[in-house]
Amino acid sequence: MSSSFKIKVVAAGWEPAKKDFFQKCSQNLNSFFNNCYITVGVDIKTTSYSNEYDDSLTMSIWDINSSGRFRFIYPTFFKGAAASLLFYDISFPQSFEQLNDLMQYFARNIPIFIIAYKSHIKDFISFEEINDFIEANDITGFYLISVRKIFRAPQVFDDIITRISEYIFYHRAEKPKISDKEKSLYERFISSFSICPICLAKNHKSNLNRIFFSKDSRTKKLKENLIHILNYSENFNDNYLNNIKIGIPCCSCHNKIFS
Repeated sequence: MSSSFKIKVVAAGWEPAKKDFFQKCSQNLNSFFNNCYITVGVDIKTTSYSNEYDDSLTMSIWDINSSGRFRFIYPTFFKGAAASLLFYDISFPQSFEQLNDLMQYFARNIPIFIIAYKSHIKDFISFEEINDFIEANDITGFYLISVRKIFRAPQVFDDIITRISEYIFYHRAEKPKISDKEKSLYERFISSFSICPICLAKNHKSNLNRIFFSKDSRTKKLKENLIHILNYSENFNDNYLNNIKIGIPCCSCHNKIFS
């Protein structure tokens, strides 16, 4: 049975980066109240997503004006957000400092994505600082776009919308009922892949659940291969040794490798 949801997504942070990003993604968005951005402090944009199973999601993206004069109303703007997009420029340290201030307004159990903008040749914010922030705040995804590659913005936007949708479909849709046999396999899967093979940190169970119950054909194939490896490895004796580590990377290692 298909599901249908409406959610609120908050976009905040460095104004030049946010403005360029949404201008390039304008074809994917409907904008309302854009005349209120200066007077009220928010522009509401909408976009929709549906998957191959006819699950649908309508997102109202609240583009928050970062001007200090609207700070008093931030709690109202951020209230009820189901996901967030944060923007900064790696060439301007003050934009990164702004992220720490914005984090106080978010619930910590929602997907948070960072879009880093590179407007100049020189970088003033190291990737070590960025990675520390990602780990400390459990950031879901990190994207870097240079001013010369701003044409990639629609691709990045589509990927973020897809990831938010998958998260909402899994966490808010009715959970699938599984047989005792599938439950046993599920418990083995969670136990076997609970640790990141790279940094040995504990994986989030919600991410493992997303892989195990996903309806996406590529993710289902990945799960089948992991289960095959899991079953095959049970035949290894105690003397079998190798230097190959197989597992599911944690959010932090995934961001570090693929972003």
